[in-house]
Amino acid sequence: MDKTISQFYDSDFIIKFESHATVLYEVNFDETKPEIDVKEIANKLGFNIKYVFMEKSGKLEDGIIKVNLLDHEVRQRFTIAHEIGHFLLHDPNEVMYRDVSLQSYKSIVERIKEREANGFAAELLMPKRLLIKLINEYLEENNWDSLLDDIQFETLLKDISKKLNVSKSSLEFRLQNLGVIKGE
Repeated sequence: MDKTISQFYDSDFIIKFESHATVLYEVNFDETKPEIDVKEIANKLGFNIKYVFMEKSGKLEDGIIKVNLLDHEVRQRFTIAHEIGHFLLHDPNEVMYRDVSLQSYKSIVERIKEREANGFAAELLMPKRLLIKLINEYLEENNWDSLLDDIQFETLLKDISKKLNVSKSSLEFRLQNLGVIKGE
């Protein structure tokens, strides 16, 4: 089986990378540590990552992804993926920044771009095929069926989010968007 991260992405997602799609075939996948190496992806795309003190979560400018030094690692990883999304989906010459709240963006166009970059980041860090693989393995390891009680579900979210090095809330949101679970 393919030992790169490309195995987990649908062709619709890979197309978003356009001429940069080879990156997904160059980043290796480690079964023992299934998190997507977003820093390696950024580096292979030619970005430098700098951790700085800043008000926002992140900013993409002149080939540099600036990430808030004070943010938790899972937020930093999401920010890097988010900024890669801006680069691939929007005008790469436009200076973009990431804020926690969509309400801080003044125009509807900015909000749409932020939602698109957030969706891209979620898909990059938590590809559907990888999530299904990890969830199925987790259910099997714990001898659980797919009908989980609240405690089992919270445990699954905590453990899978830790494996992927993403926040529990972003994993839950991603699973809702994929239709794996129902939103409240």
